[in-house]
Parts: sequence; C-alpha cells; structure tokens
Amino acid sequence: MSVGVLISKFDLFAATVAATMVGLLIGFFQYTRAGLSFRAVADDQFSALAVGLRLSRTWVIVWSAAGFVALSPACSGVRGRVCSSRCHWWC
Repeated sequence: MSVGVLISKFDLFAATVAATMVGLLIGFFQYTRAGLSFRAVADDQFSALAVGLRLSRTWVIVWSAAGFVALSPACSGVRGRVCSSRCHWWC
C-alpha cells in the first residue's frame, strides 16, 4: 500500500504565485521610492511630512492597493466556490 499526498496542479500554481508575490512585495518595500515612502508614513507620519513626503498621495496609493487586494479573492472565485458558471467571463 502506498501512502502519499495528492497535490493538484492548481495548488502548485497557487503556491508559486503566492511565493512570487511575496518576493515582489519584499523587493517593492525595500528598493523603490514608493515602498520606502510607505514604510516612512507607516512608521511616523509627522516625520515623513517633515522630510517632504506627500501624505495624501501615499494614502491614495495605499488604499487603492488595499482595495485591489480585497477584490482579488472575488475575482478568482475562491477556487471556484463563489462564482457560478454564468460569471466565468469575470472570474
């Protein structure tokens, strides 16, 4: 009798995409001007303002990104359980 773990191709793909996204986010926050400004604003808004960062622009970008991330599971259909076959054009 053989014992093993079944891992679907979708699960491997999802893990690869997740690992890639984590790597990209780390690179974004460490090496780009926008990422550094996000970190500065998150750490201390008054200091970020004192060094010339535009808080309103930073907050617009942050909340836009948060909205995109919040909508991502809806678009993927949470692995086909949310969307019906009628909305396959969207998911």
